[in-house]
Amino acid sequence: MKKKLFLFFLCVSTLHFAQKPIFAKAKVNAVNIYRSSAELQNSVAFSLPAGSSEVVITNISDEIEERSIQLNVNNKNVTILSSQYTDSYTSEYDMDKTNPRIKKVTDSISIVEELLLKSNIELEANNKTLELLDKNQTVLVGSNTSNVAQLMQLTEYYKNKRVEISTALSAINKKNTDLQKKLSRLKSSLKINSEMEEASSDGVLILKIMSSVATAVKMDINYLAENVSWQPFYEIRGNKLSEPLDVIFKAKVRQDTGLDWKGVKLSLINGQSTHNSTAPVLRPWF
Repeated sequence: MKKKLFLFFLCVSTLHFAQKPIFAKAKVNAVNIYRSSAELQNSVAFSLPAGSSEVVITNISDEIEERSIQLNVNNKNVTILSSQYTDSYTSEYDMDKTNPRIKKVTDSISIVEELLLKSNIELEANNKTLELLDKNQTVLVGSNTSNVAQLMQLTEYYKNKRVEISTALSAINKKNTDLQKKLSRLKSSLKINSEMEEASSDGVLILKIMSSVATAVKMDINYLAENVSWQPFYEIRGNKLSEPLDVIFKAKVRQDTGLDWKGVKLSLINGQSTHNSTAPVLRPWF
């Protein structure tokens, strides 16, 4: 009895831990830009079942400083067991990075390609039929023409059949031309939509999370990223020599984080990040 119970719990445990990973895409909300790095403040939301789960957070910068990762979950039922960064995540499950706008175009491309395939099969069948008819016209006429009436009947049959097949071929060719044009337009639209998509890096965070109940989770993810910098420059304007000059402060920002910062709140900090600093030693005065 004990052995049966052990095997039962072993099977349940194996199925539980082999469940499909949960994928969620991090959103960059704000960036604090230092002179040679930046702090990225992200948020992500996903749903968890009760028990242990693997959560894969996508859209994490390739330039992340791993030691600076900070995760914050405001949910007492959820415990983060471990976290690991990688830029070469592989899984038997496909990550769903499909934008609805792009999916609509790709679905349309699949439908048109299927129609084009069927149309080409019909075109080939009609071409073979016409070829066979042309090759056998002499045999048909020579073997079945004992009188003029039969000859006229066979000639009329051949003429009508050839017109029928040729008309069908013309219609199929026109249909194929229209389908090819539509396919080209869809592929051009797919390219444009893909170029309009947000930049997304290959970096992911793999989290092992334990939840006592099924729940919705909102998580804040902060980390430092390299290959970011800003430089100040000034624009001086003046209308008259007798009037004060207007000095406009501007900044040139460079970032190679692999992420799109469109619409993200940026703050410029005139200093260096402290991710490599050593904690100070407190020495009492007494």
